[in-house]
Amino acid sequence: MNDIVLETVRAIILGGMLCYLLWVSKKGQFFQQKGWFYIVVGSILVFFGSVIDITDNFPSLNAYVIIGDTLLEAFLEKVVGSLFGFALIFLGFWYWLPLVSSNKLGALESDLKYRTLMDQSPDFLFVSRIDDLRFTEVNDRACEHYGYSREEILSMSILDIEVEPATHQEVKALYDRFPVGQLIEVYGTNKRKDGSTFPVHVRFTKLDETYAVANVRDITQQKMVEDEKRRYAEQSEQAKIEQAANLARTRELQASRQRIVEAGESVRKEMAHRLHGGVQNKLIVLVHQVHQLKLHTSSDGIIHQLESIEQSLRTVIDQDVRQVSRQLYPSVLSSGLVPGLQSLLEGIDRNLSVGLNLDQKMVQSEREDNQLIPESIRLAAYRVIEEAVTNVVKHADASRVQIDVGCADGSLQVSVSDDGHGFDTEKVRSGFGTSSIKDYAEVVGGSCLIHSEPDKGTQITATFPLQKAPGGMSIWEDNLEIERK
Repeated sequence: MNDIVLETVRAIILGGMLCYLLWVSKKGQFFQQKGWFYIVVGSILVFFGSVIDITDNFPSLNAYVIIGDTLLEAFLEKVVGSLFGFALIFLGFWYWLPLVSSNKLGALESDLKYRTLMDQSPDFLFVSRIDDLRFTEVNDRACEHYGYSREEILSMSILDIEVEPATHQEVKALYDRFPVGQLIEVYGTNKRKDGSTFPVHVRFTKLDETYAVANVRDITQQKMVEDEKRRYAEQSEQAKIEQAANLARTRELQASRQRIVEAGESVRKEMAHRLHGGVQNKLIVLVHQVHQLKLHTSSDGIIHQLESIEQSLRTVIDQDVRQVSRQLYPSVLSSGLVPGLQSLLEGIDRNLSVGLNLDQKMVQSEREDNQLIPESIRLAAYRVIEEAVTNVVKHADASRVQIDVGCADGSLQVSVSDDGHGFDTEKVRSGFGTSSIKDYAEVVGGSCLIHSEPDKGTQITATFPLQKAPGGMSIWEDNLEIERK
């Protein structure tokens, strides 16, 4: 009975060992190892010997195997079954075990290289199963960044670290659409253990039908740079829009100022013509009539009264009508800028010393062509000088004013300076006629600078563009001095 039990146990162990070897050798790897044939045949012989030995104890089975305990039965059991069987098993393992050990060593070396590669990667590496999406491997960098231990991550799945996870079926369908080895790229948002989130760029691929590896990169900095670029682009676009709007407003303001100045000059010109052509002529007629009455009157008293009336009318014509007419619109400018400025000096307070410094070449060129300087520029320059000198008379308490006029680099340049008490330009930004001075210069495309300091006088410099500049002209060269004391 003990023999039966021992033989049965041996048969079960041998059969189980053979089945185990076949089961653990996935994809036929067992049969690719040298010595597998000897192991299988030897196991079959030993199993056969055990079966024969068991049948000895059951006479009813002898008829189907070997009848009786014979010499042939003993030979088959002891020699063929046990001796040859164990010899073949031993020989098989002799060939097979070194190869298995070598493969295990190679696998260990490969696993070491694999671990080194994962740990040295600058990104977060995850290996997961495709069927349940659970992690099977992770590198240290990922553990550190996500705030989990390796054991915690290996107990989690892909869906556990996503902020808005897809369903298991959606992820599985994504895997099914791509073959093994093809790279898949997606963007999303992951979360750390502490609940904080960060944007990620995920590149993953299937290693086989069971496992997939994912390379995850935190793109927070990249997103910040992209957002900054986008904000900068939006701000730049907004700045361009605002700049265009400001430019349009500036142009409209410039056009509006020009219309106002031109309208004012038009009214002044019309009033000047009416004074000169209407009022003045009528006054002249009255003077002539008074003079005729005086000739036909013999009474000395009446003659004296008529002479007084005639003199008063001539005074009104010369000092009031003509002066006001000239101030409203200097018709002498039609003869050129130089005659206009000379006429302007005649109406200035005699107590103020005025120096007029003109570029000689400009004077000569304007004599040859009195339209050399455009009418709008002549009028603007005249108004700037007129307003500046008026300010000196009214506010500067100056003893002398110097006017310099010349042409250079395609522009007309005017300067008016005085030795008055001056003012602080930071505190006095407008008033004293400074606004109108700048307006006259700017409406014709020119510019005006006002420099003044308390007790150091004032200097006003205006530049006007010329449509055609007198060739070879140079400011303050071969100047003509006109000095009036």
